[in-house]
Amino acid sequence: MKKLLLLGMAVSLAAILIVGCSDDDDECPTCPTDPQQGLVFGDMSIDGGELECWGMIVGIDGSVPDVDSIKLNTSLMELEFGGEGISAWNFDYEEPAGSLASGDTVQVTFYMPGATATAQVKLLDYDDDRPTGFNYPTDYPYDTVAIGDSIAVSWNAVSNADWYNVQMAYYYDSLGTHAELRESYYQTVTSIVVPASLLDYNGYVRVYVYPISGPMPDEGGNISGQVLKGAIVSSSYESIRVYVGTGDAWPSSPIDMSSNDPERLSVDRLMDMYQ
Repeated sequence: MKKLLLLGMAVSLAAILIVGCSDDDDECPTCPTDPQQGLVFGDMSIDGGELECWGMIVGIDGSVPDVDSIKLNTSLMELEFGGEGISAWNFDYEEPAGSLASGDTVQVTFYMPGATATAQVKLLDYDDDRPTGFNYPTDYPYDTVAIGDSIAVSWNAVSNADWYNVQMAYYYDSLGTHAELRESYYQTVTSIVVPASLLDYNGYVRVYVYPISGPMPDEGGNISGQVLKGAIVSSSYESIRVYVGTGDAWPSSPIDMSSNDPERLSVDRLMDMYQ
């Protein structure tokens, strides 16, 4: 998996100001009050007519910067500190999308004591921007792939996506009672080969394709300004199943797969991408 060097991108910030900055200020001071930095990980999309956004701000070297408020365009987001055993800011937003549509750009603004940071995000529609036209072995149980064979998978391009995150999970029986995330790729092309080395057990492989607008993990993020670095992206997803061998493992694993199933992008998976 590619690694982004965001954790090594700490910038020396000087010029300490006593004056704070909030979303009500007409002008915000250009110098931060302290050199603390945080990493932003977030995702948003239009889903069923609602504009949804969620994310997290974690600290570099364990120091989480103070955040006064966050706006999506002109609307305040929900913001709270802590939760899930980690020191971090959690933010989310869910309101009617109105006239916003796939391909439109919104701005997220972070207000901190003495500093601001922004992100420009091109929206994807969670339903309309799912990948379609998959080409792969189908019609289980008649079209199965032999253990040790590779699988070529392709799909139609999503017009407003900048790249695709492709994740491969291996299910050890057709009931889906155990899943193991094997591989994750970042690419701009609309095809991939599931390597034979992954297809080593009766069961099925599920290929998740996430169209994403925003910077790739090796492009440095899209947060500009002070104190914060990281990325807010917009995404959708679709997945396919390709059965391997007999399609069922024996004996079946008793392990519940729900905690390992990739499904929609999570904060943990975004952090894996961008650090």
